[in-house]
Amino acid sequence: MAKPKIILVVGGVLIIIGIGATVYQSQTTIDNQASKQQNQSEGMTILDILVSIVLVIGLGSLVVGMLYLIKSRGKTS
Repeated sequence: MAKPKIILVVGGVLIIIGIGATVYQSQTTIDNQASKQQNQSEGMTILDILVSIVLVIGLGSLVVGMLYLIKSRGKTS
């Protein structure tokens, strides 16, 4: 059985990576709007999909980690 603390740490790291990528993407979008480029590049669309996947996996692992943590604490009591 996986340790809940490891799952929580991995989930937290994935969420931080996802948030960082979102900030980068937002800054790139702002820079593109400043130069009046309206069309979104294919790379940015792929980045949208990857950020969404990373955030979903990160949130899912946090939920699973919390469930394992609660379950393991219930057994020790």
